[in-house]
Amino acid sequence: MTSHLRAFAHILASGLFFFTISLTPSRATAQQIDKGLERQLASMMSCAQDDPIRDTSPCNRFVGTALHTIFCVDDFGPDGNGGYLDANAIADQVVSEGSNWKPLGSARLQNTLTDATSRANNGEIVIATMKAKPEGHVALILPGPATQSGTWNLDVPRSANFQHNNPKGAQTYVGDKLSLAFNADDVKADHVTLYVHAKHQCPGT
Repeated sequence: MTSHLRAFAHILASGLFFFTISLTPSRATAQQIDKGLERQLASMMSCAQDDPIRDTSPCNRFVGTALHTIFCVDDFGPDGNGGYLDANAIADQVVSEGSNWKPLGSARLQNTLTDATSRANNGEIVIATMKAKPEGHVALILPGPATQSGTWNLDVPRSANFQHNNPKGAQTYVGDKLSLAFNADDVKADHVTLYVHAKHQCPGT
């Protein structure tokens, strides 16, 4: 049984399962795309452009919801009211004292991106964050091969990203280059950092 499948079984047993998703994700070995995981992530991107509660819907909490639902990681929510941290709050949380997240380094460095790709392929939870005004950004790194980015001039990992102000735009995707989520100027200015979580499966699995 894969770690993702064990995680989903744990969620079902605990009554915390809020999405209709497949329980047969594919095994992701080195350099393989986990199509099952990507289908589950895609099912969480059902936020309509005209949703009147977009700020509290999956449009503004994609990463927090994905980590909670798939990996049993509640670092970014939900809180007692069902809310999730926004991107800037996530950027603060991952560097706070006692955080479960370890920095891998700047996204402008090829060794950081290579490390992130390798860790995602090994089943670890990796995110990319940027703190900014009026709002920051966060993306989830996915298993699969790195590909060349013409804008970053680097080999970048596969990722999932939700642009909450434009849920149907090109920057809302599952399974494309990380360079689509952050512009090259922010990367070159060291504004984008990657982090890995201390655990990568649900407790007791």
